Amino acid sequence: MNKHIQTITRIISACLLLTVSLLAALSLASCSRLAGSSADSAPFPLSTPEGQGMDSQDLVDLLDFIEKGQYNLHSLLVLRNGDLVLEVYYPPFSAQDKQIHVSTSRGFISALVGILLDEGLIQSVDEKVLAFFPGTGIENLDGRKEKITLLDLLNMTSGLQADHLQMTESADWAQFALNQPMINDPGKSFDYNCGNTHLLSAIIQKTTGRTAFDYAQEKLFRPLGVQDVYWGSDLSGFTTGGTGLMLTPRDMAKFGLLYLNRGEWDGKQIVQAEWVVASLQKNSKGYTYQ
Repeated sequence: MNKHIQTITRIISACLLLTVSLLAALSLASCSRLAGSSADSAPFPLSTPEGQGMDSQDLVDLLDFIEKGQYNLHSLLVLRNGDLVLEVYYPPFSAQDKQIHVSTSRGFISALVGILLDEGLIQSVDEKVLAFFPGTGIENLDGRKEKITLLDLLNMTSGLQADHLQMTESADWAQFALNQPMINDPGKSFDYNCGNTHLLSAIIQKTTGRTAFDYAQEKLFRPLGVQDVYWGSDLSGFTTGGTGLMLTPRDMAKFGLLYLNRGEWDGKQIVQAEWVVASLQKNSKGYTYQ
């Protein structure tokens, strides 16, 4: 690890060990600036670790562990009780840099499906997937494929064969995913399949008449105060549900805090609490919704 990172880490470690409240508050702001961000613009209240019932030494040990292991971290944020107690950026990254989210993009798709359900745009997660694609010529069609539900997509138990690379090279990702042969009965076997999430993104668009990204702007990002965000689409115009979301680390932390608070943000219910609870329950395959 280069000397610049080591210097930042040592300074942050020293800041965290200060116990006088005023000095600690000032030192945390200093750490934030040294890490390439501005404490004044932080979307969370700042606090010392001890102020939130934590031990500074534990965070120092964590930073030392990261430094010794030379892990390829871009950033590290720790929140406790909604307060920011640690914020570190590793050069050349800063708080203003959007980070690309791959699998974590899927959690946002899951939240949007929950919002669809709350708004009555879908009636149940037991609705059949093919019903959202009427008139579509689907290859390898059989009785098992006709039984795939929204819940199966959420749980990654659709039974569809997964081929992420070929899907992303195709002109129509949703059509490609639908055309894949069945390798198991729906709901029987877990298979990590990006096509499942992309189908959910397509269903969001077919249900709302808007891309999943546009729908997320209104229902998730703006309510959370997220302004600097990007989410790509495939050649057919469907948001790439299973990958490609770009957010700053602070904005990603907002989404995590939203779920910790069971879908509530700033006194408003963004995602229904029942959906948050259900989506975080592990199924028989040990997997949550996306």
